[in-house]
Amino acid sequence: MKKQFYSLSIHKRFLIGIVAAIIGSIIGSIICNQILALFHSMSVAEYKIQVQQATLHLNNITLIQTALIKQAIVIFLIPAIILLYAYTKRPFYFIGITSAINIRTLGLFLGVMILFIPGINLLSSINFLAADHIFAKESLFFKMYQQNEKLLEFITQHPSSGNILLQLFIMAIIPAITEEFFFRGMLQTYFIRLFTNKHFAIFFTAAIFSILHADIYNFIPRTIIGCMYGYIFIWHGSLWIPIIAHFMHNASVVIVLHFISKGTLPQSVETIGELSNNWVLGTVSVLFVSFVSVRALQKQNKQ
Repeated sequence: MKKQFYSLSIHKRFLIGIVAAIIGSIIGSIICNQILALFHSMSVAEYKIQVQQATLHLNNITLIQTALIKQAIVIFLIPAIILLYAYTKRPFYFIGITSAINIRTLGLFLGVMILFIPGINLLSSINFLAADHIFAKESLFFKMYQQNEKLLEFITQHPSSGNILLQLFIMAIIPAITEEFFFRGMLQTYFIRLFTNKHFAIFFTAAIFSILHADIYNFIPRTIIGCMYGYIFIWHGSLWIPIIAHFMHNASVVIVLHFISKGTLPQSVETIGELSNNWVLGTVSVLFVSFVSVRALQKQNKQ
């Protein structure tokens, strides 16, 4: 049976994988709902209603936290693993999960990502201004942006949200693993095979990565970050590097917001590099990372 399956064309295996992934996600969702309903001492029907209300009105931090974990597993991780098995017999070996991490490469990439933070803020503020001219405040896009911002603030600054380690687990570790498995590990792998042009596949995956965050006001910086994750993955063949980089990026946001809420850091730290807060530093950051990225592309093309 297994031999017959892998004798099929990649396109047929992908279609079968999609069906299996949908079924797997549905089953996973049912199981998660049962477990979480028991955890919160509710019926499944009551749990679903309470999660909807909590997400809409931001009034129950524990429900929202557990719902976010379930969402990441059901929407991203389960489909990614199933579709990777449809692609290859040894998916974890194929995406480099079982291989050692190149510490030097990881360190250099994390250093570039840290130096890019003011640049990300600059691009984010430019993106916001552009989107603000296109979309009205009453538009669905702006409402989704507001909801995302309120949710992030609620989780990181709520007095009952738990310690910083719990926030990092929910907002950094879980998204880094599940999203990188789905976008770089699975989706980008399929797109490279489909389009044959790896550069287009990386950009297309990064654009979908950005779109699915439901935040058009940060589409540009998130797409660029997705491209950086994509290139480092195919250059070094280990998904651990984009996973750790993704974690570090999310963790930096969570930590900064946490300490701002505690009064340890000034509010201005969050926006450094934006047009309204030291845009020169943001510009230098963008130029530096652009230079490093072009040099890295040139080096890889020569190899």
